[in-house]
Amino acid sequence: MENIQFKIDRVLKDFWINVLPKEYNNDNLLKEDSLKCLMYYHLRTHLSDAWLNRHRIRIYPEFILTPGKRADIAIVQLIPAAQRADKHLSNCVEKVSAIIELKYKSADVADDFYADVKKLHDYSKLFPDSQLYAGFIHEERYNDANCSWFDGRQTSKWAKGRVAEMLGYWDEATDSFTTKVIAYNENKEAAI
Repeated sequence: MENIQFKIDRVLKDFWINVLPKEYNNDNLLKEDSLKCLMYYHLRTHLSDAWLNRHRIRIYPEFILTPGKRADIAIVQLIPAAQRADKHLSNCVEKVSAIIELKYKSADVADDFYADVKKLHDYSKLFPDSQLYAGFIHEERYNDANCSWFDGRQTSKWAKGRVAEMLGYWDEATDSFTTKVIAYNENKEAAI
C-alpha cells in the first residue's frame, strides 16, 4: 500500500527544490499569498485529482485547525462519504496529514519566522500524527551554515521525526536565490 504521507512529503520537497527557484527567478512570486497559491497548484497538479480522490485527501488553504489556530495550508484526509454524519466539510476531517506554515519576507523580521516555528511546536502537540513543514523565504543573504530557523534543542526533541524545514534565501557566495530542505522528519530519502 502506498504511503500517503511519504508521497505528500516527496511532492512538497520536489516543489521547493525544483519548482520554486524557477518561479522565483521568473518573477512569479510576490510575497506569501502567491507562494501559497503556487504550492497549492503544484500539490493539486502533481498529486492528481484521481490520487486525491482515491485516498480522500484534500488540500485546504487557511484551514482552521482549532479555534484561533489556522494553518497556511493543511492536507487532510476526509471521513468516507458514507460514514459522514455531518455534511459540512469542516466536520468531516478524519486526519490532518500535513500542516504547512509559510513565511515570505524581504526585511529583517526574524520574529515572524520564529513565531511560525512556535506555531509548528504547538501543532506538534495538537496533531501528533501530522507531518509539519516550515516553508520560509527570507530575501536576505545566508549561507548553508546559518540559514536554519530551528535550533538543536528543537530538532532533537519535538521537531525530530516531524518537521521539514524548506528554506529560500539569497546565497552569500553566489548572490543568487537558492532553496534548501532540511529534513528533520526522517523522510530524507524523499528529498529531491
